[in-house]
Amino acid sequence: MVNCTPRYTEPHVVANGASELFMEVFGERGAHARSAVGIAQAPFGACVEMDLIVEVAEVAQ
Repeated sequence: MVNCTPRYTEPHVVANGASELFMEVFGERGAHARSAVGIAQAPFGACVEMDLIVEVAEVAQ
């Protein structure tokens, strides 16, 4: 969710930064599905709010 005005029509461009970071940090394992929406006000004055559901795998030693 991207905090924006009614005239801003590209919240997906803002969310691209997070997608690019996930891919850079996690490589192919960072591939994901996502949606991006513009909202009038985010909690605590945040610019962007992200919710993640991740799977953590145990690494064999």
